[in-house]
Amino acid sequence: MNFIVHIGTHKTGSSALQKFLYENRAALLKKGFLYPQKGIKGKAHHQLALAMRERNQIALKEILIGIKKEADFYGVNKIILSSEGFEYIENRDFFKTVFEKGLQIVLFIRRQDNYIESEYNQHVKMYGLRYTKDIYQFYFRYPFESRLNYKHVCNAWRAVLNGKCIHVINYDNSASKHSGIFEGFLSQIGIDWDDDFIIPDS
Repeated sequence: MNFIVHIGTHKTGSSALQKFLYENRAALLKKGFLYPQKGIKGKAHHQLALAMRERNQIALKEILIGIKKEADFYGVNKIILSSEGFEYIENRDFFKTVFEKGLQIVLFIRRQDNYIESEYNQHVKMYGLRYTKDIYQFYFRYPFESRLNYKHVCNAWRAVLNGKCIHVINYDNSASKHSGIFEGFLSQIGIDWDDDFIIPDS
């Protein structure tokens, strides 16, 4: 099987993209791509990402077997997976081991100041967090310096792919159009845009 794995980053329209992929599963199947049900929580493959992060071999095996059964049932071998949780898997060699050959990584990036502002606003507004300090202190509380060094991030993932390029998409450019992030993602993985695709409500 060939795996196309969207890993985020956070604050780059991941939830909207996941909803788009989930609601267009039938249309994607017609084009030879599976967005599997197995490993999904909500509309994304957060269960799979969590099993990988925690090295839960039992859960991981169950999910991967389920994905293979889905692929065999529909007669496809191109699998699209999406979760921002993949971004935080520290042992990326394990990532390569799980997916073996035929792995592609898709990564959205965003202008760093806009990213931090969006992340900060979320932490201030979320009931469970209610962050009360200023954005300067917020920046130094979390590992933004490494997370927003996109060259470093991309090089780390290239090592997983044995030097092959990863698909990097500029979120700021894509988001200027209503269907932009969806079209941008699909074009990177070799799927032509179809006006029959369902564009989810924002």
